[in-house]
Amino acid sequence: MDVHLRAFAADAGVTGLQYEELRAVYEEAAAALGHEPGGMEHAVWRFKSRAV
Repeated sequence: MDVHLRAFAADAGVTGLQYEELRAVYEEAAAALGHEPGGMEHAVWRFKSRAV
């Protein structure tokens, strides 16, 4: 899991998860919002990479 994806999750209060658990969180969130998992992760990565 990329540092930006972990940082975004931590900002949302999601911490201490293993790689597979955090991936599942992103996949479930994407499904709930009607997005493709990869597209959502890319959007989060872009957002966090600009915030650094």
